[in-house]
Amino acid sequence: MSAFSYLYQNYASRFRGAVVYDPAVPDTINLATMIAGLEDRIILAPEQLGLPGMPSFSSVTDLRELVREQGWDASGRALSTVSSASSAPARLHPR
Repeated sequence: MSAFSYLYQNYASRFRGAVVYDPAVPDTINLATMIAGLEDRIILAPEQLGLPGMPSFSSVTDLRELVREQGWDASGRALSTVSSASSAPARLHPR
């Protein structure tokens, strides 16, 4: 039995969704862990989304989208930065 199967079989009612990290950007694992703890989500690797028997989650936060939107490189740093007093902070929105 995989770790996911065990967690889901025993604690499915406690998960409010999933958060997907980006394997190309290791820092997203730390971010996924924090989000999962705060929002009662389970952490998934991208390849786990399409596995047979994987449940459909009503809410998925995909950190790969954040990486693309923010222009992070593999070190977790932004490739380009914009500084402006009026810039709003990045917000995570589950899809």
